[in-house]
Amino acid sequence: MLIRLLIIFFLPSLLLARESTPNPYFAFKWANDTYFQTDHYYSNGFEFQYSHESLRIPFIDKIMPRCSDVAIEQTSFSLVHDLFTPQNKDTVGIVRDDRPFASYLLLNYTRDVRNPISRFGIRSTLTFGLLGKGSGGELVQNGIHSFIPRSGDVVGWHNQLATDLCLNYLIEIQKELLRSSFGDVNIVGSGRLGVPYTNLDAGFRLRLGLTDDNYSHFDYQRSGDLIFYFFAESRAAVVIYDATFQGGLLNNSSPHTLSNLKNFILRSQLGLTFKYELVKLDLVAVHKTEEFSGGMQHKWFYFNFGFCF
Repeated sequence: MLIRLLIIFFLPSLLLARESTPNPYFAFKWANDTYFQTDHYYSNGFEFQYSHESLRIPFIDKIMPRCSDVAIEQTSFSLVHDLFTPQNKDTVGIVRDDRPFASYLLLNYTRDVRNPISRFGIRSTLTFGLLGKGSGGELVQNGIHSFIPRSGDVVGWHNQLATDLCLNYLIEIQKELLRSSFGDVNIVGSGRLGVPYTNLDAGFRLRLGLTDDNYSHFDYQRSGDLIFYFFAESRAAVVIYDATFQGGLLNNSSPHTLSNLKNFILRSQLGLTFKYELVKLDLVAVHKTEEFSGGMQHKWFYFNFGFCF
């Protein structure tokens, strides 16, 4: 049955791939903080992404901005699961000055538009999903721990956030400032409104190496050139609302929430990208400053692997 469903889902893309611009693609991302010998705060994340222009939903596209008639466009869906735990995650009782157990399961519809002339890009995402117990954070984390020697179940998940609905809208922009034969510098920024996040951020992204022109084509464009570069990005954020700490807006029955959030945080990442022919691989380390009073800075690592058809 599973094989039949996969064939039904992917066959139209395989048949239309030669006629599609940009190329359809599939990508998988896994983030975890174990690489830095920790297992708290943002502890684990999965993302499955699939793109094809046949996925376009016209009535949603109407609320998503465009660059101009010369811009290139790409549509994708992604399924995201992230989970968060307190530092004292093996305590049965609630530690009031620590972050709550939280997770969400989100379905994203994304429209990415880039203008090769103005060197400007805008990506918009509409998100639906579940926050809290109904999103399966306990099941995912303890399932992962079952495969790790000498790692038992995390016992504090009964104190997690109550189940609630998520609805979010994201707009992210990028603008090229400088480009040379060995790299480029871009201004980046985004704004989110809704649940689980309402915030604003802005910063810079630097790429050095054998870079591609990411305003003329997308990350998974079919190419015979070898792309290999290092990148660094840093963003300052203004945090207005974070449901992974404060709970959702419709259900206030969570046994533990946290409201003493930091209004300003800094998020930085350093990574390596390899791309050749049909495949792309990102290896990225992320650092985030304290998110709440009495909290600690946090680091995690993720890899993202994808291929186009």
